[in-house]
Amino acid sequence: MLFLAAAKNVLLLERCSYCQWMPSLDVIVAQSGGTLHVWYSARCPGSVATAAVQGAVDSIINFQVIIKSAHDETAVYRIDVCLQAFLKPGQSCGPWLRAS
Repeated sequence: MLFLAAAKNVLLLERCSYCQWMPSLDVIVAQSGGTLHVWYSARCPGSVATAAVQGAVDSIINFQVIIKSAHDETAVYRIDVCLQAFLKPGQSCGPWLRAS
């Protein structure tokens, strides 16, 4: 990711097999191995929520991440729009959203 204002690159995730930015929400969804990563604000790269998944991201439809397993099973992970709305434009990221 490139921060234009500071002209600096920030590595969000290594060995990423899927990545999509949802500009209407300013949310980034990515997968690395068996972990799904959701950044609820592109302005705060340290604020990532993770979930263990079995399979690969197939699509994102109506705020739901669709995971397909090798056995053709489907799992759905819902993007928490309330958490996304927590940060308004211009607000600080603050320590409450740091990755654990």
